[in-house]
Amino acid sequence: MTTMTVEDSLQEITEQLTQLNARVDYLSERARIDQNRWETVEDLAADLKLVGQSAFEGAVEELSDLDPAVSLEDSLRLLRRLAENTGNLEWTLQQLESIRDFVRDAGPIATYAFGAATEKFEELDRIGVFSFGQEAWRIVQIILTSFTPEDVRALGDNVVLILNTVKGMTQPEVMHMLGNLTGAYRQAEATSEEIKTGTFALLKQMRDPEVRRGLAVTMQMLKGVAGGPAPVAGENERIEPTPDVE
Repeated sequence: MTTMTVEDSLQEITEQLTQLNARVDYLSERARIDQNRWETVEDLAADLKLVGQSAFEGAVEELSDLDPAVSLEDSLRLLRRLAENTGNLEWTLQQLESIRDFVRDAGPIATYAFGAATEKFEELDRIGVFSFGQEAWRIVQIILTSFTPEDVRALGDNVVLILNTVKGMTQPEVMHMLGNLTGAYRQAEATSEEIKTGTFALLKQMRDPEVRRGLAVTMQMLKGVAGGPAPVAGENERIEPTPDVE
């Protein structure tokens, strides 16, 4: 059996003391760190206390200014309603977010559409559409100030007859006759000084077949006017030319 000497016992005691000192140092360091943390927490709590006290005093001051209009019961009721309508508020916020996303996505499209519309308006202005519209509106104003409601009512009562008359006047034969009449009038007006108006000169012109045909057509038209309203050419009817009268 091995006998422990005094030196071995002293060595063991020294090692235990060394370990004990290390643990004491560790515990002291932990205590110092905890103390620092606690002091930090205390400082933070003190700062928060000051901030909270300042905020509370500011809220009290603001509420005191609003006291004639808003009471504590009203504030509590408002908070209660907000709590009860949390779902509605959340839905409203979602809708607002959707609208914001739509506006953000539609922004480039709206910008492009506005640019295209501006270019189209510039083109219309360049070719005179707006000037034409202004003049057309001036004509409308003249019509509105020149006719009474009774005139417009009478126009509505006779609009079918008017349209049928216009339709008959736009037949090719009628338009050709009006064209010839206009050309003949211009030619006669241009040579009015050379036209002979004597009796023998007029009788001499009666020998011309075209003159006799013109007189016959004129007489036939006058006969139709004196005999009452003539039927207007329908959709499938054509105005037949008057035969030559020799």
